[in-house]
Amino acid sequence: MPDGSTAFLNKKSKLTYEYNPREKIRKVKLNGEAFFSVKHEEEKPFVIEAEDVLVRDIGTEFNLKAYPDKDTIEIIVTQGEVQFYTLLDSGLNLQAGQKAIYSKRNKTFHRIDKPDTNALAYKTKVFSFNNTDLKSVVNLLNEVYSSKIKLANEKLFNCRLTANFKEDNASIIAEVIAETMGLTLTRKNDEIILDGKGCDQ
Repeated sequence: MPDGSTAFLNKKSKLTYEYNPREKIRKVKLNGEAFFSVKHEEEKPFVIEAEDVLVRDIGTEFNLKAYPDKDTIEIIVTQGEVQFYTLLDSGLNLQAGQKAIYSKRNKTFHRIDKPDTNALAYKTKVFSFNNTDLKSVVNLLNEVYSSKIKLANEKLFNCRLTANFKEDNASIIAEVIAETMGLTLTRKNDEIILDGKGCDQ
């Protein structure tokens, strides 16, 4: 952005930036999801609008998820501090490591004690699965990589995976999962199909 701040946008996301010299406010409107690294300027506040919700930077890095078709707006702070609020509600002050969710329907803010470790995977390509069901693993990989990994039968849905992946592509991760869990992997056109006998529940 013109002020030196950066934004890393997820798929189906867009933003606009403007600086109001009269009010001395840097304003961004976000539609979708983005990770912001804000260049803090005390005399020029940085404010993000996501529908009804506003985020004011207090020198920070954070991820904001605000898709119009979802009922919630989510924020995770990775560095520094932000104010997460609306014009009618002072909201929450959040520091590094904290997450909060705003309900559009109820117009309420909720602090989340343990953020999902994979919430930033679309940006970092780092995944950490801890006894995670295989259906959720595959759904996340497909979302982040726009891949087409499929589980051949429902018996695999609740198999549990504990593993960490970094900077791999979806195909390599699928191969590692197949090897780790004793599954067969076949490729059909652009699909990657994992099959096996399933897991005892």
